[in-house]
Amino acid sequence: QAKKVAEGKKGFSITVDEKELVQALEILQENNLPRGSFTDMGQIFSGQGMISSPAEEQVRLAYAISQELADTFSRIDGVLTARVHVVPAGVAQAGEHQNLPSAAVFMRHLPDSPVTNLVARVREVTAKAVPNLDPERVSIMLVPARESVSVPMVAQERFLGIPYRPADGPPFVQALALLVAALCVSGGILLAGYELYRRNQRRKDPKAALPE
Repeated sequence: QAKKVAEGKKGFSITVDEKELVQALEILQENNLPRGSFTDMGQIFSGQGMISSPAEEQVRLAYAISQELADTFSRIDGVLTARVHVVPAGVAQAGEHQNLPSAAVFMRHLPDSPVTNLVARVREVTAKAVPNLDPERVSIMLVPARESVSVPMVAQERFLGIPYRPADGPPFVQALALLVAALCVSGGILLAGYELYRRNQRRKDPKAALPE
């Protein structure tokens, strides 16, 4: 049985029995847990004590928007991983045309996630978050996660160091049942052999009679 233990600002940890560790790790891997953290606007634009150039500020803004969008899209039901890459508009030089901004969205999701029906909304949200971004310049890639089946682990107990399943009973009960079955089989074989011996004797000497 899993137990959730709070650890303050770090979040929480989950503990499981050693015999359930493999299954617990499989479940975490299938659901892309624990999730990665995202950097918000406040962290990116916190006071650094240095003066940044307009180009540097533009790159930092694009990264901050990427992080905020990825965090938002990762909260859609069934989305396991969300990544957003924003390419800001290039700074126009004298006699040059300014490059238009663009964005790419990648999401890995469960097969039954509603995100497949939200492509238009995802494109709209991305375009509105990036200054001067045309929705047609937003590319979206959805990758369904491979379905996998986790075989539940059979709980095992130990009796005198011998593992056994509780549903089957303790080992000594199983051993006793096997011993009784072996004795019954052995008795049946001996009885059949004795009966065969009697028949052979009667064929050799029909008048002879063996004691019952």
